[in-house]
Amino acid sequence: MKTYFSPILIPFALFVASASAIELVRETLHTEDLEALLEEERLNEISERLDCSFWLYDTSTVYMNSWSNSQLFPYEGKTVSFDEFTVLKLDSARWPAVFPLKNKVNSPFKSRGSHRWHNGIDIQLKTGEKIASTFDGVVRYSGYNSGGFGNLVIIRHPNGLETYYAHLSKRLVSANQKVHAGQTVGLGGSTGRSNGPHLHFEIRIEDRPINPEILFDLKDFSLVRNEIQLTADIFPPDRYIRN
Repeated sequence: MKTYFSPILIPFALFVASASAIELVRETLHTEDLEALLEEERLNEISERLDCSFWLYDTSTVYMNSWSNSQLFPYEGKTVSFDEFTVLKLDSARWPAVFPLKNKVNSPFKSRGSHRWHNGIDIQLKTGEKIASTFDGVVRYSGYNSGGFGNLVIIRHPNGLETYYAHLSKRLVSANQKVHAGQTVGLGGSTGRSNGPHLHFEIRIEDRPINPEILFDLKDFSLVRNEIQLTADIFPPDRYIRN
């Protein structure tokens, strides 16, 4: 950052908490100069944050924070702990990734009308096909959801993500059970609000859905990156954010 020696900044430094001092600065400095200084401060803060590895997503309490075996969305009503500068690791060496079912995707992550967003992807299947856990993790929820998911398994993973596996014909894991990437967690079906056999698959972070295509190539089903930055463009638009 440049060093400014103008004496008009001295009262600002000495009396920054004082409303009268701020007014004095505003009267002394041209508005555009003040805005330029504030913009430079903001850009320096962004630069410093992007340069620091400690802005990685905090996974230290991932299996304790908002853990619930009964709530589908346990973070509901809470302020998210990340921002647009937070990076979430998807390191496949530490957390091997497996696409839950290597079949065609029938319905992508997208708007379904002006007030509804499809928060996951729908993967075609035949009833009884095996569904795999995407990463290692712990089952947070395993039950029947009458709100539309039908038989549902939710797994929380050590990188902070949660994956949802819905419309199952049978659940093969229980709440609080440890699972491994690729382990069968259920069998495909058409339970709940479903118009035919398929897997509704979601990826979320603190209840906010993420486009699975950000993580996976839907042609060869491979993990396409080792990390993601939690910027707004990977989530539904704000007006659709609801559980």
